[in-house]
Amino acid sequence: MSVAGMAAAAEVRVLGVDVVEQAVRDLAADFAKETGHRVVFTIASPAVVMKKIAANETHDAVIVSEPDMDQLDK
Repeated sequence: MSVAGMAAAAEVRVLGVDVVEQAVRDLAADFAKETGHRVVFTIASPAVVMKKIAANETHDAVIVSEPDMDQLDK
């Protein structure tokens, strides 16, 4: 990676439910290798994830179940 590429590297913050942890960690490792961006996870139970969202915690991406996403869309 060039110095310019390192300067542009970002930290991507992902909040997700624990059931998808292994799958997203594997994808994140591939993403990091390809882009140089670091993925930082906060993994928790669905109830805790929803509380963090309700508390307006900031994340770049959120992974929840379809029913929970529908609730958030409302």
